[in-house]
Amino acid sequence: MIPIKGSFRNPSILDGVFSSLTDLVQNSNGLSHAAVNIVENEDHTFSIMLAAPGLVREDFEVELNKNILSVSVNKKANPTVRFTHREYSFQQFKRVFGLPDEADGDAITANYNQGILHIHIPLKNKKQGATRSVEVK
Repeated sequence: MIPIKGSFRNPSILDGVFSSLTDLVQNSNGLSHAAVNIVENEDHTFSIMLAAPGLVREDFEVELNKNILSVSVNKKANPTVRFTHREYSFQQFKRVFGLPDEADGDAITANYNQGILHIHIPLKNKKQGATRSVEVK
């Protein structure tokens, strides 16, 4: 899980916040993970960009349970495709992010474009509640 802690309104608190990665992604080639970039936007919102080429938006499941955001893919392999060389495979993975209390779960949006899943996380001032799915557009 990538913890996203503390108040995002104070940049000094952000130092090292995203450096604790403990989740691994398991796919048919062994242990790997889908690369992630996290950006603090000028309006103090955050964007998560997850590199996952070769998928379609329907392959993603993005869920928010209280302050835990999870992104997963579970796609069946095409048995008719025979690779002579393969450096990436995103048939199955899961990434988990711990969001701060200020994250506005009702306003999180996601879209998939040109191999990158973009998740936008606005902030608010009250705690998150219920579990919900986030539609990937």
